[in-house]
Amino acid sequence: MFMFITTTVSYAQEVITKNVADLANLPDDEFYDVLHDTHGNYWFCADSGLYRFDGISFIHYSNTKQRSQSLFNLKEDDFGRIWCNSLNGQFFVVDPAKDRLDFFVDVKDELIGKLPVYELYKDQLIVKVDNNRILQYDFNTKEKTILVNGIGPHSNILRIDSKLFYFNLYVLNYVDHTTQKKHIFNTSFKGTIPKLYKVGKEVFIICSDENKNLEHLYVLRNDTLIQIELPANFNLSVYDVYKNKQGLLFFATDKGVKVMEEVDQKLQYHFSLLQNSKVSRIIEDTAGNYIFTTLHRGIYYWDGQENFIYQSSNFDLEINDLNHIQKFQNNEFLVTDFNNSIYKFKYDTQFKYMQKWNSKDRINNVFTFDDRAFITIAGKTFFQLKDQKTHHYPDLKLSSIKDMDFSNGKLFLADSYGLNLIKNLVMQPTKTLIRQKRCLSVKIFNNNVYAAFADGIFKIVDEDYIPIIFNKNTLYADQLITGNRFLWAIKKNQGIFYGSNTVFRQLTSLKDQNAIVKKSNDRIYILEDKKLYQINEEKPSLDLLKDISSHIKNIKILDFEIIHDVCLLTTDKGLLQISILKDSFKDISTTTFIDQILVNEITKNNDELQALSYHENSVKLFLKNTNLAGRNAYTFRYKMNDNSKRWQYISDIKNPIYLSYLSPASYKLIYQTLQNTTVIHEDSIHFNIFQPYWKTWWFFSIIFITALAIIFIIVRLYLSKLKAKQHFELEQLDLKKNLAEAKLQNLTSQMNPHFTFNALNTVQGLILDDKKEDAYTYLAHFSNLFRKSIDFSSKTFNTFEEEITFLETYLKIESKRFNNQLNYQIDDTELEDRFFKIPAMILQPFVENAIKHGLLHKKGAKQLRIQFALHKESIECIIIDNGIGRKTSRLLSQNRKNAHLNMATSSVQKRFDLYKKYHNMEMSYQYNDLAASNGESLGTKVTITIPLMK
Repeated sequence: MFMFITTTVSYAQEVITKNVADLANLPDDEFYDVLHDTHGNYWFCADSGLYRFDGISFIHYSNTKQRSQSLFNLKEDDFGRIWCNSLNGQFFVVDPAKDRLDFFVDVKDELIGKLPVYELYKDQLIVKVDNNRILQYDFNTKEKTILVNGIGPHSNILRIDSKLFYFNLYVLNYVDHTTQKKHIFNTSFKGTIPKLYKVGKEVFIICSDENKNLEHLYVLRNDTLIQIELPANFNLSVYDVYKNKQGLLFFATDKGVKVMEEVDQKLQYHFSLLQNSKVSRIIEDTAGNYIFTTLHRGIYYWDGQENFIYQSSNFDLEINDLNHIQKFQNNEFLVTDFNNSIYKFKYDTQFKYMQKWNSKDRINNVFTFDDRAFITIAGKTFFQLKDQKTHHYPDLKLSSIKDMDFSNGKLFLADSYGLNLIKNLVMQPTKTLIRQKRCLSVKIFNNNVYAAFADGIFKIVDEDYIPIIFNKNTLYADQLITGNRFLWAIKKNQGIFYGSNTVFRQLTSLKDQNAIVKKSNDRIYILEDKKLYQINEEKPSLDLLKDISSHIKNIKILDFEIIHDVCLLTTDKGLLQISILKDSFKDISTTTFIDQILVNEITKNNDELQALSYHENSVKLFLKNTNLAGRNAYTFRYKMNDNSKRWQYISDIKNPIYLSYLSPASYKLIYQTLQNTTVIHEDSIHFNIFQPYWKTWWFFSIIFITALAIIFIIVRLYLSKLKAKQHFELEQLDLKKNLAEAKLQNLTSQMNPHFTFNALNTVQGLILDDKKEDAYTYLAHFSNLFRKSIDFSSKTFNTFEEEITFLETYLKIESKRFNNQLNYQIDDTELEDRFFKIPAMILQPFVENAIKHGLLHKKGAKQLRIQFALHKESIECIIIDNGIGRKTSRLLSQNRKNAHLNMATSSVQKRFDLYKKYHNMEMSYQYNDLAASNGESLGTKVTITIPLMK
């Protein structure tokens, strides 16, 4: 059933690197050079030109004078300017103040189609050209001078401090710019193609053969040339050399980056990066990240941590899609893949392949106990691996094996049918069903058997099943793990529970359905959401060991094991080796900062943030971290104000901090950079949003003062109005009083003693003349007039109907008194509507005047005519008498002692004035004397104008 091969092979380790394409869209895939400037920017020379990378995006630089897009050889001068050149001899420079690519000089006439090499020294551009000369150009004047003449063709130049190194006829020379002294070394490099590299303060000389493969390596130390012995079969083309602070040498080759260490003038191999890639340039930035440019594969970076990946391309794996890993004896590991293969490796400082088994059936799981391992096959059977021998147990009739535990020669096995006990594994195995109930896990703890069944966890003592309790309820679990102090129960989507007898407590919850809980090296580890935790059984507590998410992006983890300070993970991309040592925290106090501030989508600076208006309440803050690995290696978070305990986490530093609908106040935003759970950087920014003017103290003061003024004005107006109302009411009372007095006067004038006495005399005369019928009629008219006078005295207005009836009654009485010699006529034919309103008893005084002062002293026929004329807005009442006239009447009144005062007319005028004031009723009257042509009086005409009222 199994076929296995035994051998022992050591493998080269390849470090895990990351692609810059995960951070931003790469503008090209062929890159020649990289430089990290003093401002924290990354510059790249590519086939398509020059680019600056700010950690978020690539910015392209070009010049209209460029004859080709490809640029090379990045350098920074003492003034912070970035230089590069092209294959056809053009030199360009970027001044940070101008932020553009400017043309500097063209040396195409000095070339024969080769890329010119150059150095920068103070304010000089030093160029080696194809006619074997070294030229020097002044930065300011661009004046050209010949620095060195007649040197060898196969060489570049190199500057270290004031010394300029070059080859002359295959012999190394240098000239000191300060002293102008030259030095020549005796060693000849003829027969090779030498190239100079600056490695720290040392000069490395790579000597290549005609196929451009490394043949010899020399280093210049203290003006002494030393040859370094190369490893066997190191037949690679070297494009660049870099040496870090730990003394490791990085060789950029056509087969990736080879990391070596010089020991006793010999190179010893450590590990590789980017195998089978043509790496053109290597640098280390200020944050300790290594940047690698490649030809045709883009840009990669490495954070300096020695995390390795083992794949089928560089390791004895059939496929990269791995499944289980279990620690075995003596630092050995069993690894399974999805091709049903089992691998045994031994790990010391690197992996060694030892043995391999192939199964025809599906491998489900691996369980290891000291010197033996049990491998479950197709869920129904298993075999035991011990002492390089395998034992198969096909006759035990198992069903979907879930878990097992081994103690004192007894194997407790959990399957979908129940809990089983298997004995005599070596000789004749027997199976005993302990409990027939779906069993998920089984463990032996404190010499007792604990099993997780479908109906809960039970402690099995003899034939008793004691339920495990949590919060007074039976506890359920998917997995049991034996710890040093406690038995641990894991329930997916619920949490981790622990106890030492039958009552358990909860340690934490589990949110990740794919969380892996495992015991290794007598410790319990949890891998959840790509974070590795360790359970501390002493407290107990859950401690974060390391966030490995940045190392396993886009990788699916199936299983893990811990050995020493290394976490080994089986994934769909191969076997990963991740260091779980705490990261060496780097000082990045100046690398996380606010790069851009938008307020209501308008760019603002920090000073402008101190005085924002109330409507400028939507703020966006863009963080920037100049550490290339920061996007994946660090976590960023922020909170508002010191007293807040609520931190907001930023999923990607590309995303802004968005603060919307902020109320007017003073704010302090605190932002932090974390590596794992340790804060390695903190900074803050302050901004103020002012209150709207209607909420400021001065506005409230103005409103308060204005309100007081308005209240004062309103009170004054109210008092004035109240006073005016009181005055008006007094005037109305006075008017009513005057109107009542006028009515009384009018009534008095009508019912004066003379009128009454004359009326009674007339009645008496009629009685004496035995004219009882006439006396009765007269008396009836008089009583009617008297009654109506009293009734009308209480009314303000009458209708014309009432007024005309009243006049007719009055004239009948007066006509009787004149022995029927008074002829009167009332013409109301123009009054279509006799119900127009008219002031009560307003016409009677005029009729009385006509009789008393005009007709009384008239001899002969006495004529009185009353006519009504209807106009658009008024009615005219015209009273015409043929009396003695007003002039004669005035003379009679003056000559008569105790003359009767014209009380009726005067009271009418007063009433007119009162109606005008009280009812806004404009009434008027006009007297006209009627006379013949000879001046003889023909009577009097009075015209009374009364406004129409309904």
